[in-house]
Amino acid sequence: MQHLKPEHIHSLEAQLEGVKGLLPEADDMRRFALERLKETGLPNKRDEDWRYMDLSDVAGKIHVSAGKPKNMPAFKGAAGISGRVTYLNGRHSEDLSMDAGIGQVATLSMLAQRLASDPDSVDGFAVGHDGIHLANTVLMSGGMALTVPEGIAIDQPLELEHVTSEADDHAVHLRHAIELKPGSSLTIIEYFRGDSSSYWNNVVSQIRLSKGAKLRHIRIIDEGAQATHTSRMFVDLDAGARYDSFTLGMGGKAARSDVTVRLMGADAFASIDGLSLGHAGQTLDTFVRMQHMVPGADSDQVHRTVLAAQATSAFQGRILVERDAQQTNADQSCKAILLDRSAEANAKPELEIYADDVKCSHGATVGELDDTALFYMLARGMDPQTAKGLLIKAFASESFARIDDQDILDLIEEKVDSWLARERVDG
Repeated sequence: MQHLKPEHIHSLEAQLEGVKGLLPEADDMRRFALERLKETGLPNKRDEDWRYMDLSDVAGKIHVSAGKPKNMPAFKGAAGISGRVTYLNGRHSEDLSMDAGIGQVATLSMLAQRLASDPDSVDGFAVGHDGIHLANTVLMSGGMALTVPEGIAIDQPLELEHVTSEADDHAVHLRHAIELKPGSSLTIIEYFRGDSSSYWNNVVSQIRLSKGAKLRHIRIIDEGAQATHTSRMFVDLDAGARYDSFTLGMGGKAARSDVTVRLMGADAFASIDGLSLGHAGQTLDTFVRMQHMVPGADSDQVHRTVLAAQATSAFQGRILVERDAQQTNADQSCKAILLDRSAEANAKPELEIYADDVKCSHGATVGELDDTALFYMLARGMDPQTAKGLLIKAFASESFARIDDQDILDLIEEKVDSWLARERVDG
């Protein structure tokens, strides 16, 4: 662990006083989390689950959110949405948010409002088992609270936008609470973006899908070049519920996406897919815990990585099948392409199975572009840069093959194209 220095502890204690009362029902939890944080410190590379990520800059950025920036980074979202919730340096922005109809069919509010109307709901908050999560519990400034009523299908996606700008040595700690009641459905497109300042974005989301509910969750991590990003999601699925997640990681100096899924009902299904696009000096880390707790639930994971020179990535996928979780189907596939010998891709797939009647598989490969395919394309007159770009796009598309919404596909492909152009891969 990375022990907190006395000045960091003093800063945390002072900031705890500053956030006290923002979420009154959570004040006792904050104090408890702070005492645990003093004991655990922050994780570092000696911690097995964090061995691939450098968090040395984080301790000095535990400070709460910066003020309102003078300039806003340009932003283009998806076409046709049911609403947008925007957080600017950790504070809800009414000016940038928009209700395009979701407020008429779902309960959408700020976390403070949810806790004020239902104080007991704080009991469902995860306090945290490592310093990153504990820091969020101590300093969470708010977040989005969303409940979709039973049987309501919301066709157009909801955008959840995190913008960080002019925030050197500051941090954002938000906590989102999302619940879909039985038979309801929704798509959430979540963006993380920022400017060139050195900040830490540390967000926790707790998601509960009731019987037969369906959530598609698209996440685009495109933080600023000097940013540290840590996001954690806890997802619980009841019987027949479905959670389809896709994360595009392409921004930040160091970025980690951490997902824990608990399949708690028969016929539940979860897919956790992702695409990491790394450039020089960047570290992209993905950690997935898939917990099969009952019989007859399935999961699937497809992760693809493309790394330019001097980029580093890690995929750690853990599938746990409990003793009673018979007739489980769980698959995991992780593949990486290195565009330069100086890039480094790490893969650590894990299976922990206590049941007998299961079908589980995992596979991990790391390599370069297919020379045979490249030669075939060059032999037919295609220039090298275009040929490489097409091969990379074909490889990357395996990670978002489950997405059937053309507007979302256009958004993702535009991001991939921008990365290819920036890395001068496709000319």
